[in-house]
Amino acid sequence: MLSISTLGQVVPPRPSSLPARVLAACALLLGVLLFGAAPASAHAVLTRVSPEPDAVLEESPKEISLSFTETISIPAQGIRLFDPSGSEISGVTAVARGNTMTAQVPPLTADGSYTVAWKAVSADGHAVSGAYLFHLRVATLTQPVVGAESGVALWPSLLRILGTVMSIGALALYLGRPQLFGWRRRQRLALWGVASIGALLCLLSSVAAAGPVRSTGWSISFSTSTGRLTALALVLTLCGLVLALCTQGLARSRASDSDEPTTLSRNADRALAVLAVLSVATIALEGHAVAINPVALSVTLTLGHVMAALCWGAGLVWLEARTRSASATELQAVVIKRSPWAIGAVVMLGITGALLILNRVPLNELLSSWYGRLGILKLVLLFVAVGLALSNRYRLTPKLLAPKLLTGPAPDQPAPDQAASDQPAADQPAPVQPAAVSQLRRSVRIEMLVLALALLLGATLAQVAPPQAG
Repeated sequence: MLSISTLGQVVPPRPSSLPARVLAACALLLGVLLFGAAPASAHAVLTRVSPEPDAVLEESPKEISLSFTETISIPAQGIRLFDPSGSEISGVTAVARGNTMTAQVPPLTADGSYTVAWKAVSADGHAVSGAYLFHLRVATLTQPVVGAESGVALWPSLLRILGTVMSIGALALYLGRPQLFGWRRRQRLALWGVASIGALLCLLSSVAAAGPVRSTGWSISFSTSTGRLTALALVLTLCGLVLALCTQGLARSRASDSDEPTTLSRNADRALAVLAVLSVATIALEGHAVAINPVALSVTLTLGHVMAALCWGAGLVWLEARTRSASATELQAVVIKRSPWAIGAVVMLGITGALLILNRVPLNELLSSWYGRLGILKLVLLFVAVGLALSNRYRLTPKLLAPKLLTGPAPDQPAPDQAASDQPAADQPAPVQPAAVSQLRRSVRIEMLVLALALLLGATLAQVAPPQAG
């Protein structure tokens, strides 16, 4: 209900707690979807081996062959072979071709059980390993003499999630152009610094997942598509950091970084915007996008999805800043003018997000797999953000210039003639209600928060293996 202050003015009702209820519902849905799920431990899945596990052979095999669901790279000892006594057999060298790893086997003479221990790095940068037995004429062992190495370590995955969120979040803030509303070049430089640190974390994560950071991890990582992309992302963000530093020095030489922008500074800003978009695209392609067949479809959908999210996120940053600086007339005009672009980004985001999930998860595993549940939750968050965007456009924006509600005259209200002389001309817009602007700003911030949660889930999905059909 409306209430009347002591001055006789109408106090608008407090904003509904709907956004809070929406966030609470999302948290509840997260628990429902993820309860009882177990994360996958590998990204390249072993599909075929020769000799087969526990096979009893009458003759010595000529080679060992392992096939995976993704293109792989291998360390120096990708395949190791141990005889029945547990001694390693020399002369076994692994070679990787596409998604298959093979090694020639010297003639085996001792009867008994042989252990094959293998390790590979998938195209998305994650290491996988295993061990199994085959038997020459007679089985003498029931367990491999060496066990499989532990699965993908948790900390490199967490490091990559953190780095991805830092880089994309900082660059979205930069592209939102907050410097137009009071941000100085020092703060723009800080955003590029955060993006560079995030890219460095992603690179270190890729190296650590592939092998020891101080030795073979670097070479193995750079032999994968994801490893090379993480290095490229770091180079791009460092270029942006250096260019931002140069523009800051140019501004200082002109005595103030608030001067009117010159042609040189405008060109530098355009170059920085291009670097920001390229950096985000490169980071987005790390992981499943370059590892899941068909790769062309996966890359196209991923780029479309991330670019739409970047456009939407940067637009929200820009709009939130406008609510703190623009007049009500300008604010309503820019929302109406830019809403078609926002709606286009929303449609692209939803379509590509749904197609990515359907491309990577069989329908019968949407709710039974970790990847499927996280994907569904991300789509739900995106739909929540879409609902908030539509509410901002069609419910809150028209209120910006709504006429004030009138009540009976207050005790100190001026006489009717005086009030008539003080009224604005008929062609002037009705005064804005401050509460409407505050409510729009608050709703935009909640929309930004929901989109940020979707970004976090997207970064997490890149560290979770999609289920394999069949």
